[in-house]
Amino acid sequence: MTTRTGKLDSTVVIVHYDYFSFKFYGLKTLRESIRSRDRLAQYLEKKVNESKYFQMFSKQIFGLVCFQLKIEENRSTLTKELSEKVKDTEEGYLTPSTFKG
Repeated sequence: MTTRTGKLDSTVVIVHYDYFSFKFYGLKTLRESIRSRDRLAQYLEKKVNESKYFQMFSKQIFGLVCFQLKIEENRSTLTKELSEKVKDTEEGYLTPSTFKG
């Protein structure tokens, strides 16, 4: 849906997406999916906390896990390279981000 300015109204899109997801999958399946993603995120957070190479940037919430390399030097470049390598394996996807810089 677009507004007069031609920009996407994300609220409307989310409502439609949620409505159709609910209608298609049902409440039980959506609940199981959300809980499963949360368990996977908790597992990843545990693995990051046990790692000697990574550290949590913030506490995981729902399915979002924010972590970073423990090293300081070239962290941004190495994070981008890691993201590309993970994407190339087609077994996961990382979104490299920058915070305050």
